[in-house]
Amino acid sequence: MTDYVIEQLIESRVARASLLLRQVYTDQQLYQQFTQELAEDIERLTRDDLAELFYQLVPVTGVSAQDYKTRMVFLELVGHILCGIRFRGMDITRPFVNIELIDAPLNPATLAAISRHVRQDFKAFGPHYIQCYIPSHMHIGPTDFIEEYPAKAYSIKAHWDYRILAAPLSALIEGFLKEETLNKGRFNEEALKMDTDIDNQLVEVDLIKNNGSDSNLNFVNATAAETPPNSNDKTVKLIPATSLTFYPDYEQGYKTMVAQLPQQKEWTEMMSAYEMQQGVNNGLVYLLKVGGKLAGLMALERSNSLGMSGYYVNENIVFNRYRGLGLGKWLQQSVIERLAERSDWQRTDMLFGTIHHDNQSAIQCAKSIGREDIGGYLWVSTAL
Repeated sequence: MTDYVIEQLIESRVARASLLLRQVYTDQQLYQQFTQELAEDIERLTRDDLAELFYQLVPVTGVSAQDYKTRMVFLELVGHILCGIRFRGMDITRPFVNIELIDAPLNPATLAAISRHVRQDFKAFGPHYIQCYIPSHMHIGPTDFIEEYPAKAYSIKAHWDYRILAAPLSALIEGFLKEETLNKGRFNEEALKMDTDIDNQLVEVDLIKNNGSDSNLNFVNATAAETPPNSNDKTVKLIPATSLTFYPDYEQGYKTMVAQLPQQKEWTEMMSAYEMQQGVNNGLVYLLKVGGKLAGLMALERSNSLGMSGYYVNENIVFNRYRGLGLGKWLQQSVIERLAERSDWQRTDMLFGTIHHDNQSAIQCAKSIGREDIGGYLWVSTAL
């Protein structure tokens, strides 16, 4: 019975998949990808060892390891739900319940009913919210709760978390080549002059800022060796990382960014040295250098998640002092160009990742290179 219900739940997830994913993948491919993505949560329905491991990582007083199992719930007028306890940032003080699969129509009334059930069923954990993925084409958001429950408008808390931005890599490559041909490498309203050396994979761009404050920046997409920092050098380079020598500068740049804009800590988590090393080993960490100094980076991994397969963006950061120069878009476009040169990419590969809803500048930057917002995670308070 459980296997049949899970099959029905995954089929419902496929039916609700974003329009973009349904254009790229067949229903069978989506079913396989969702099944693979949810394998551990499904196994945790019955496996004591997985529940015990989760319990050991975030032990809550007064509950047992069995309480950490994934739960299959049936609610009248709602249907079956696959859900489980989670902790934001693995912080024991920030519990929530993730709604993995649901066969009911997604609307405020359904989510409110689930929220009320979660408050009781997971009472020992004291979860503050449920989290549910909402595809963008469904047009559901926090304001729907206010309209649906006007009498409790001020007590209901619903807000967006991360958005998923994705695009077929093939389309991004084609778009980049088209823009390069039509605009000669120009981006935003800045005048650029490009000289391309295909043999050396070298692209030099002379950037003239409208305000003249940063004129004569040279943009170089190169595999050349790194050069020592030079305060008079305004050369901008994209360099594939071959070691972790850059990591202390990345760590400092991240900490400086958070100190100046504290909400960034909520929006993005600094990659560990171990995670970064994995990316370096796979040739998927690209350093943005200005005058030999680290100005940002983009780190990817081959992934099968969020219903997609391809390249997942683990990190995409431009340090504070280098913002406002068009470097964010150039960094992403240059990395796309590099991915096109890899022998392991496939036509169905996506470039995708999550960006916090409140980080609108990053969302707009991702959209500017062709990635689409295909949906996001909605927090709904359990105090309904």
